[in-house]
Amino acid sequence: MENVRDMAIFVRVVDAESYAGAARLVRLTPSAVSKAITRLEERLGTRLLNRTTRRLAVTEAGALLYRRAAAILSDIEAAESEASSLGAAPRGRVRLGSSIAFAERQLIPLLPAFFARYPEVEIQLVMGDGPLDLIEQGLDLAVRFLLPADSTLTVRKLASDPWIVCAAPAYLAARGTPQVPEDLKHHNCLVIHARGHSTDGWRFVGPQGPFELKVRGNFQAFGGALHQAALAGLGVARLARFIVAEDLHKGRLVPLLETFNPPDDRSIYLAYPATRQMAPKVRAVIDYLVEQLTPVPPWARPEGVAVR
Repeated sequence: MENVRDMAIFVRVVDAESYAGAARLVRLTPSAVSKAITRLEERLGTRLLNRTTRRLAVTEAGALLYRRAAAILSDIEAAESEASSLGAAPRGRVRLGSSIAFAERQLIPLLPAFFARYPEVEIQLVMGDGPLDLIEQGLDLAVRFLLPADSTLTVRKLASDPWIVCAAPAYLAARGTPQVPEDLKHHNCLVIHARGHSTDGWRFVGPQGPFELKVRGNFQAFGGALHQAALAGLGVARLARFIVAEDLHKGRLVPLLETFNPPDDRSIYLAYPATRQMAPKVRAVIDYLVEQLTPVPPWARPEGVAVR
């Protein structure tokens, strides 16, 4: 147990950036904290902290140990919280990961009803358009668009999310409406560009089966910018239905080539660490999202209205 205690002290030293600050957190003297760090360094045979009279600097080995030890301590605290909260009302903070577009257009509108139902639960929304690592980022759960490779995660499908080829009425009035995918060769196609890669291959299904069509256009962007470009009439875009559902309903965008869209082109999943005893706060968020997004998500309903 002394090993775990010394690692816990080390994590507090890094967090506080001083021995004195860590001593206050763990209720020990600064000399006792110093001895714990010395024991840990001697046991590991490497220096974890470079100490000067003005500051502490974490070494490469110390940074590695800090990431792992902080995650372990977080798991211990979560286990204690789960054990003490079983049977209790949902309470506390839940870290939820999501892409920016999905969070802004689908998750946030659902939150008022959630907080009315669970007033003692906090949600810390972590948004990003890159891969979300639940362990590294300390997430309780995350909305994913690809099945995670991590076998330690529990994955639950929430909904299908097909891609929709669409354009603004003004653009179609000026350039005409494509009738078959090959007509897109004569249109300005707005292409997704993210992380140095452009997605210029659009998938369709024809009489001979699935195929990919290379498209071209004079505007490339990601997320909200591509959506706004389509609304502005710059060209034809291929966007997720959850992004454009309201625009389709209100006529701001027109769906195109629907008979050529691949069925179940993409799915949305909820991923969370596998655990026998799940904290009520996390279970509350999972159950609520399942209730709201299955079996028919808001963007697939006639008016895109969430269930209350």
